[in-house]
Order: sequence, then C-alpha cells, then structure tokens
Amino acid sequence: MRSALATLSTRHAVRQQNRNRSASLSALAPTPTSPSYDSSLAAIAASILYLNPSRSSTNLPIYIVNAAAFPSAFDVDYDSLLPYVLARLPSEEELIAGQEYGVIFFAGGQVEGATSGDKKEGPGLGWWVLAYQKLSRATRKKLQRLHIVHPRTWVRVLVGVFGTVVSPKFRRKIMHVNSLSGLAIHLPIEKLLIPPAVYLHDRKIAPEIDIPYAGAGRRAFGARNPLPRSLETGTTRLPRVLRETTSFLLMDSCVKMEGIFRVPPHSVLAGCVKEAYDRGQQWVVWKEKGTDPRQRRFASMVQPGIDEKLIREIRLEDAYGVHMAASLVKMWYRELRDPILPEESYRHLREHFEDPRAPVKSEDLVDLLLPASPESPLS
Repeated sequence: MRSALATLSTRHAVRQQNRNRSASLSALAPTPTSPSYDSSLAAIAASILYLNPSRSSTNLPIYIVNAAAFPSAFDVDYDSLLPYVLARLPSEEELIAGQEYGVIFFAGGQVEGATSGDKKEGPGLGWWVLAYQKLSRATRKKLQRLHIVHPRTWVRVLVGVFGTVVSPKFRRKIMHVNSLSGLAIHLPIEKLLIPPAVYLHDRKIAPEIDIPYAGAGRRAFGARNPLPRSLETGTTRLPRVLRETTSFLLMDSCVKMEGIFRVPPHSVLAGCVKEAYDRGQQWVVWKEKGTDPRQRRFASMVQPGIDEKLIREIRLEDAYGVHMAASLVKMWYRELRDPILPEESYRHLREHFEDPRAPVKSEDLVDLLLPASPESPLS
C-alpha cells in the first residue's frame, strides 16, 4: 500500500514538474534578426528536422526527423533547442489555410546497449512530452501520418507514455516500421532524403533494401547497358552515378585533396550508396569542405530540384565526401560486364597510343570519345 502511494505521489510530482516546465518554455524561436537568436541551435535543429525535397504521392509535404542528429545533452540545452526544432514544422498560416503534412521519424540513432562512456545522451522522455504539449492544435490536427522507422526500446517506452497523454485519434496516425524495406511498402523511399546514419542502422537489420515496386535489373552498377541513352535526345550519355561523382571530384575544393583515390571510405556505407544509385534514389547529396582552412565554403553536388538552403543546412556527416565519390567511380568501372572501350576501338588505340613515350594529344582523345567517331564507345 505504501509502495503504491509512493508511486502515485512520484507520478504526480513528475506531472507537476512538467507542467511548470512547460509553462516556462516558449514554443516560438527568436527571429534571425533578434539579439537572442542562436545560430548554432538553429543549425542543430536543421539537422534534426527538415523538409523532404519531394512531396508525397498525395502531394503532401513530408518532414523528416533524424534521431542520429540529436546532440549529447551535455553539449546543448534541450529546453533552449526545442523552439528552434518546432519552428521547422509548418507555420500556423499554412496549417490554417488547410495544409496537411506527414512526418517520418528515423529513430535508429545511437547504438542501443552502448556503454555509458560511448552512449550519446539525447533528450529525455519528458522533453518529448513537452514537445508534444507545445504543438498547436492545428499542428496536431493536420498531421496525416507519423511513420516511426527503426523503433528502439526508448521509442516504444515513449509511445507507451504518450498513450496516457495524446488522444486515441492521434495514436491512430502513428505507424511503426522496422526497416526501410518495410517503409517502402507504404511510400516510395527513393524520393526521400535519407541520412547516411539511417542506411547504416538499416544494414544491421537487413543486408539490403527490398523495393517491391522496383523494376528488374540494375540501373547503375553492372548494368547490361552501362551507357544509357537520353530519353530527351536519344544520344548516349554517361550514367548518373558517373556524372555526379566526377563533377563533384573535379570541383576546385575536391580535386586538390590528398589521396582522393587512395583513402578508402566506410565500406558498409559505400555499399549503401551503391545500392541507392541502383535503386534510383533521387536525392544523394555530395558535400566536402575545402582544403583551405581560411575558406568556409563547401563544394556540393546534388540532383536539380533541391532547395539551396537545404543543401547549406546539411551537415558533412549527413552527406557523402570526396573519398566516397572516388570509391564509386572505381567500383563502377570494376563491375562493368564488358570493357568500356570495345574491341573495335583497339585499332585506333594502337595507332595513336602504342608508344608509351609519345605525348598524348588531346585531339586523339577527343576523336576516341567523340560520339560521332566509329571507334567511340559513346557512338
């Protein structure tokens, strides 16, 4: 009896503490022109919650929450961070005008079961409850679906706690999905901007991502036709993976880096990016910091159609760098079914490049690779 009374008393105290804490917190972040505006908190919030570049199949905006981007509670004040995160959601004007939206929560952040020295302590359960309480009625009502991908133990506990806080109608909007393959059953994941940490966590669950509606065959690596024809012009062109990686590598900030083709990238992540190109993933962000420490500019490469502001907000940890790009270039050539230069080109090669001491003329290379040339593999 005493134990039960003590438990009830503790719960009442926690609820009262959350009420007092919620009353003292503001749901509105300072404007960028305000003296109290904190650009570092705004940058953290941008990596935690961002608007996906593509809309859903029903033309709704999709917001992505990345649990791996949560910093340690020892490095940031989460109460101060909260209004910056909430400011990333649709505005009241959009919601009142009838704008609905969806949220995908990638919950597989830090390693479960990590030691206290390695574990990154993120926000506590109370912070999430406060975040929900700070949402306006329109924000809760206009949410159509909340997909929770890679649900962890703490997420299941959080949902259990929410069961006593949120309405049954809101709970029906929540859908748990164990993997990216499971998410692909409900929506086209190739149109999502998925952080690298999410791919790595998904690899612990399944060796590959299964897309039920994907066509047969490979699109990029080891394809039967490695040099596809343009749908617009009908001419042969380089595949997308080579166009993006080589354009990225040839940027001034990248081409001057030491050991571009020598330093290996994360092997598991390289397999994930390779699979993404084979899958036809629309958004693969390449980004690298320049070699000059005095310059703060970044080299970036991505498919057209993404907001420049979003590219600037993406952290280096959430993009792919020079060594990954170089690795994919080597991988593409290594997995060709047939040589890139067909047997018909050998005569031209012997005539112009047989002597290793002779200088290579750019005119000969142009003639070899010119689509109009009969020796060109692009013809």
